[in-house]
Amino acid sequence: MENAAGERYTGESGAIYMENAVVKVAIPNKGRLMEPALRVLERAGVELASPNGSLFVKSECGGYEVLFARADDVPRYVENGAADCGITGLDMIREAGADVEIACELDFGRCRVSVAGKNGISVRELEGKTIATKLPNIAKRFFESKGVRVKILEVAGATELTPYLGIADAIVDQVSTGNTLARNGLGEIERVLESKAVFIVNKKAGARVAALKMSVEGAVRADGKAYLMLNVGEGSMKGVAALLGGMEAPTMMPLSEKGMYALHSVVAKKGLERLIEKLKRAGAKDILVMGIQRIVP
Repeated sequence: MENAAGERYTGESGAIYMENAVVKVAIPNKGRLMEPALRVLERAGVELASPNGSLFVKSECGGYEVLFARADDVPRYVENGAADCGITGLDMIREAGADVEIACELDFGRCRVSVAGKNGISVRELEGKTIATKLPNIAKRFFESKGVRVKILEVAGATELTPYLGIADAIVDQVSTGNTLARNGLGEIERVLESKAVFIVNKKAGARVAALKMSVEGAVRADGKAYLMLNVGEGSMKGVAALLGGMEAPTMMPLSEKGMYALHSVVAKKGLERLIEKLKRAGAKDILVMGIQRIVP
């Protein structure tokens, strides 16, 4: 809800937010998502001092406050307006059933949620069995969708140990490589969902998070890209430009030396060494490769 100046709204929790207030960003306080999440925010312009165990840290510019929370709490914080936006795994959002906007996917935290058990067993054969999991809601929905009745046993950790202890017949858990399952005599039976880190936004945050959302999306677009600058003679221009391509077309600028031009282009990092070799053969020289922090169309 806005006031006469259009400066505030009321979130689902009843809290009132000012448009020019500090934007609160929730990220995991530990685990494999924390450090990559901090790097994404830094590339998006949110400069932070070291958290040093603090539960929240303000940005150096004062416009943002980063909240460090459990990964599975982040979706609820964002949904209820305790945080305006956040970074967590897609699996955490599905588990919480949180009503949030998934603004963009991030290129880290990849895993899959799978049903795992003794090799050779099928999902149908788990009828009436006990399934151990840290993700009870995801597990329940999956087995209901298959028409298989199971007993869900919620555990806090070491899910793969439960079949060995005899307290569960199979598990539903996050899997990255499958090595941990194999070490415990388990194999994947069926994949439930694919997950990765995502940037999420409170659906009523609106203009409050627009700038950060654009910057995070720009950082994601820059992943796997490099900025290439080179010099080339007029006679080799066509062949070199054809190799570069670019987001639309390479930028061309004449140099002070007659007949020489500078070409600038955004290129993929993958295969860059082969591209540079081809460019050299085509007549390019003085090639510079630079990293890209953000790409905002």
